[in-house]
Amino acid sequence: IVLKPDLSEMRFQLESDNPAPHVAQIHFSAPAGNYTVRDQQGRIIQEQLRNGQETILDLPMNTGTNPKAFNIVRNNGF
Repeated sequence: IVLKPDLSEMRFQLESDNPAPHVAQIHFSAPAGNYTVRDQQGRIIQEQLRNGQETILDLPMNTGTNPKAFNIVRNNGF
């Protein structure tokens, strides 16, 4: 996990022993703002969070993709 000191970006990789396509769920909370979640193919979802709010993100895990990289970035606009 790589986290910028100002919490504006987080990069990480997920691994799974499940070879079938599936969704991995992560619980995410961060300072208030608009966030974009991306993988190698592009944007997956955008979320707007308030301070103290937690959300569950569904991250797609493809067949044979192990590990898979993700990026969560705080945006200036939604």
